[in-house]
Amino acid sequence: MPENLTISYEQPKPEELTEDDASDVAELSKDLTPNNAIQTTRDSLATAAGQHHVLVARLVPEDSEKRRRIIGMGRLILSYSPATGRDAIIADVVVRKSGKWRGKNVGKRISQLLVRAAREAGAHQVWLRSGEHRTAAHRLYESIGFKRKDSRIYVLNL
Repeated sequence: MPENLTISYEQPKPEELTEDDASDVAELSKDLTPNNAIQTTRDSLATAAGQHHVLVARLVPEDSEKRRRIIGMGRLILSYSPATGRDAIIADVVVRKSGKWRGKNVGKRISQLLVRAAREAGAHQVWLRSGEHRTAAHRLYESIGFKRKDSRIYVLNL
């Protein structure tokens, strides 16, 4: 992994997010869900960051005047059920295709840090859903201990 890659775990405040950050996340979202019609704006990114733990991988250039691009991200959603206790869901783990960042353990590190955050929050299990076409991601998740669970996932588009 390049020396100039920093992975930071943060729950950004709205004033810390920029339109460039929203643009980076929009590009990542296309890699994750190519047919997604939702537009990512600074405000929508700030809303998501305010509701969930957000982890981003940023390139930190040697020149401190240059922009720190987001090349990977993931979210951790925490919930509580009286029946099952504290649960966590990992969502939207994605690493930028361009720039050859995939295969450099960026996604693995993001996933591991999200699992750690879930553990620290008292979750007794972590769920994640991954599209059938994301075979490399499946191998990554299995490599850090996730087990495939037979289940059906249903969605109702509103």
